[in-house]
Amino acid sequence: MAIRSALAAQLGLAQSSTFGTYQTPTRFLEFVEESLEYSIERVESPGLRSNNRVLRTDRYAPGQKRVEGSVTLEPATKGYGLVLKHALGSASISTPSGATLARLHTHTLGDIFGTSLTVQVGRPDTSGTVQPFSFLGMRVDTLSLSNAVDELLVCEVGFVGQEQTTAQALATAVYPTTGSAAAYEQFYWTQGVISVAGSPVAVVTDFQIEVNNTLKSDRYFLGGATMSEPILAGMTEITGSITAEFDSLTALNRFVNNDQVALSATWTAATAIESTTFPYVQVTIPKVRFDGGSPTVGGPDVLTVELPFKVLNDGTNAPITIDYMTSDTAS
Repeated sequence: MAIRSALAAQLGLAQSSTFGTYQTPTRFLEFVEESLEYSIERVESPGLRSNNRVLRTDRYAPGQKRVEGSVTLEPATKGYGLVLKHALGSASISTPSGATLARLHTHTLGDIFGTSLTVQVGRPDTSGTVQPFSFLGMRVDTLSLSNAVDELLVCEVGFVGQEQTTAQALATAVYPTTGSAAAYEQFYWTQGVISVAGSPVAVVTDFQIEVNNTLKSDRYFLGGATMSEPILAGMTEITGSITAEFDSLTALNRFVNNDQVALSATWTAATAIESTTFPYVQVTIPKVRFDGGSPTVGGPDVLTVELPFKVLNDGTNAPITIDYMTSDTAS
């Protein structure tokens, strides 16, 4: 019997090679919260019937089915390649020169049409049973990374999906561990470095970036109530913001002069995988445009400035790359 609260909750993932099919979860991640919700629309008849004032029991039918919601995670040094792969679409794994245990997972924009995720959430009830909610045909529509002073690196994953079932058994949760293949640690604010135009910015208090894949998830057709596989049907929007102390006019001038500059954000963990190779998450963007940068006075405190930005495609380099150095040998 499990603890009768969310202390017994679990989150498991697995890639399904065929969209919408169940795959037993094998990747288990610690999570902060989730809001995955299954909905079934109702198609109701507006027809009039003499003296009838309330919808009749035989004048509606189940309509479109879908899963929608998000999961909030705290990325760690193991296990997160699968999330990044399905968020951006393309993943490659290489072994750094001279390394034995370390693996570099490189993620860029791509199309993962034909595959999907099974996401299983174990939700404990008050009888002590962890009920398995398995969500099928799950695609990542949005991904955000954020970090602020005194906080851990946070990842929020927004999903759209095809179906829910409670008939599959609850998978046994097995989490990454600290062992011979490196430590299992989270990434903290003190490990973060934000660089703009090739130079670290020392006065950043908050950073966030979001990738919006703009998936077309309203693909419903006559003969079936379940969603057909979402497809890329719009420009991928990649935006974010930096909050920093106002230390000069440099940031403002980039906005006013319409400068396009490189941006990177890196978090490096404390314990090496081997020798001098440390786990890290690194976001690399060749070109961003800043869409603001004017500080305002709101009282006697030190002035801060919010710097919203938009990622651009320079036609040569990948618009965004997320590198994940880990000991994981597979996504």
